Amino acid sequence: MKARPSLKKSSSWVPKLLLIASLLIALPFGLLYGLYTVYRIQGEQLTTQGENQKAIIAYQSALQFNHHSATTYLKLAQVQQKEGLLIEAKNSYQQAFKINPELKSDPDAAASLKALGDTFVEKSSFDDAIFAYEKAIQLEPFYVEAYLSLGNLLFKQQKWDEAQENYQKVIEIDSKNLEAYTALGDIYRQQEDWQQAKEMYLKALEIKPDDAQIAQNLGETYQKLEQPQKAIEMYLQAITIEPKKGELYNLLGEAFYDQKDLDSAYTAYEKARELSPKNAKIYKNLCLTQIHQKQFEEALKDCQQAAKLEPELVEAKVYAAELERALAIRNNPNLLEMPEQIPSSRIDPLAPTKRSIVKIFALGKTFNGIGTGWIIKRRNNKIWIVTNRHVVIDSSKTLKKADRITVEFYSTPNAGQIRRRQTAKIVKVAPQDDWIDLAVLEVTNPPKDIKPFAIASTVGIVDLPIKVIGNPVIKGDWVLAKGTVRQVTEQQIMMSIAIGSGFSGGPVLTSNNQVVGVVSQAGLYCSNAPLRDSFDTSLLKLGCGLAVPIEAVKQRLQDWGIFK
Repeated sequence: MKARPSLKKSSSWVPKLLLIASLLIALPFGLLYGLYTVYRIQGEQLTTQGENQKAIIAYQSALQFNHHSATTYLKLAQVQQKEGLLIEAKNSYQQAFKINPELKSDPDAAASLKALGDTFVEKSSFDDAIFAYEKAIQLEPFYVEAYLSLGNLLFKQQKWDEAQENYQKVIEIDSKNLEAYTALGDIYRQQEDWQQAKEMYLKALEIKPDDAQIAQNLGETYQKLEQPQKAIEMYLQAITIEPKKGELYNLLGEAFYDQKDLDSAYTAYEKARELSPKNAKIYKNLCLTQIHQKQFEEALKDCQQAAKLEPELVEAKVYAAELERALAIRNNPNLLEMPEQIPSSRIDPLAPTKRSIVKIFALGKTFNGIGTGWIIKRRNNKIWIVTNRHVVIDSSKTLKKADRITVEFYSTPNAGQIRRRQTAKIVKVAPQDDWIDLAVLEVTNPPKDIKPFAIASTVGIVDLPIKVIGNPVIKGDWVLAKGTVRQVTEQQIMMSIAIGSGFSGGPVLTSNNQVVGVVSQAGLYCSNAPLRDSFDTSLLKLGCGLAVPIEAVKQRLQDWGIFK
């Protein structure tokens, strides 16, 4: 950004302006307007000569004699903009429109405002950019590029309705505008209005039939509309345009998979892997296809590779764990009868605590996940486990419960052995529109040594030392993380603690292992984060987590008749 005009350079003007000001009352209006005109013309001439700093001084001098000239403020703003004085330029534009809200001007002023908006976007000054774009449109009501830039900025801010209005205005002006139709399709996809998205992409493809990305977007939209054959047609069209794009073959495979054409799906996935050998989702899709083809060893390798390439790909982790366990049992059915290997308290002081915490596997048609739960109650041969609603329900999409839920108990099996697992069922779950992210599972015939946790009488205070034990997707099982209570409200505990995906549903414990909350959200970033403990968070921007306070949990469990 260039420097402001030097005060030293303009100092010679100060005595003159003071003298002029003292004579204003005595001077006739015609002379005042004449001085204004002289300075304004001088500003225009200096601008033409590229003497922008001198032009700024000239325009400012002109405004001393006529501060009601919207046009002069407009010209001043344009020169300030050229000199990189962006905020000063914006203020001058504002003054021009304040003087004359119906201001009209030549197209150059509108283009300057549009360019100012673009610069503000680059500097992430989004409110200033919106002002500039809107004023450019005010000056030039059919300014397509300004509508598009404003729409793109609003899209970036996820202001879907406002962005949509601008794109629709573009189409009113230019019915063949490819960018507007594509952007509208993207907005409707974000809103999961697949039918409208389809209409927009069809319009866009009609304008540009050789655009592979539009064909791909349309194919993905057809899949959401459960029209896999049309999706296949779109992917094949896109592949003819971009035959070396692995993602297109991956999407083609998914469409064949939806049609239960496993052989064609596998062939497409293999081509996708050839073109994009580091795309984890391709390996995951190969894994799922091979499971259905009962090629379990090959499926395991592909799921393990997917998890290696993308450690946060939960579905691959879930299926890899399930396959590894199933193959081990198939090769040695006696594994199910072997006693659990539980370390002594001397080897692992946290072993008794970990036994009361379970790893949850939720498998379904719409989602698969890993989470954590903890024992709240035991009665004879039954235990009740507290976890999060989002661990066992596809809360972001279909709201369906997992088709199969199993819980795994802590132990340290030898190589080739497995941990004990049992089927669980959901007995209580908070409604989707309920603020409390809570569910309760029931398990029959658990290990005899499993005990429920003690509940703290209060959440605790800020800076209270706490610990969480959970099952992070990225690394390890029954991992310990330590931190402190950061802030407490009736509905939320903010914790300064490094935890990631997979800790959800786990207990927040005091030093004497009393539960003060239930982890509800992990992987949040906050300042003054704790030092990393045994959980390696190098791949994540962690530092904070949220939990539901135990008082709220206890009240809900009492309402459900589970806890007294």
